[in-house]
Amino acid sequence: MSIQVVLISVLVVGGAGLIIGLLLGVAGKKFAVEVDVSNTLDIYAKVNQVQVHLGTMDNMDQKVRTMAAVVATIPEKDRGTLDLSDLSKPIVFQYLL
Repeated sequence: MSIQVVLISVLVVGGAGLIIGLLLGVAGKKFAVEVDVSNTLDIYAKVNQVQVHLGTMDNMDQKVRTMAAVVATIPEKDRGTLDLSDLSKPIVFQYLL
């Protein structure tokens, strides 16, 4: 593994975390957000009890803004999944029982 690959990975992970943190802060509500960027082609976030599929880094700023807006409408105790990997498709929250 070359140093360039490592540096690019660090920048992607750091950038995604920074964008998510800043945009959720702007949303005006505090969330405990966990982000899994172990595969940069298939990024996931977990907010409260909601697993959010973000997909790739494409349009990540819009995905995070959308995630913050949608999660703010979901009661904190509700569990489910939210797929934001393709923002051209309808956004559907799927409840987990």
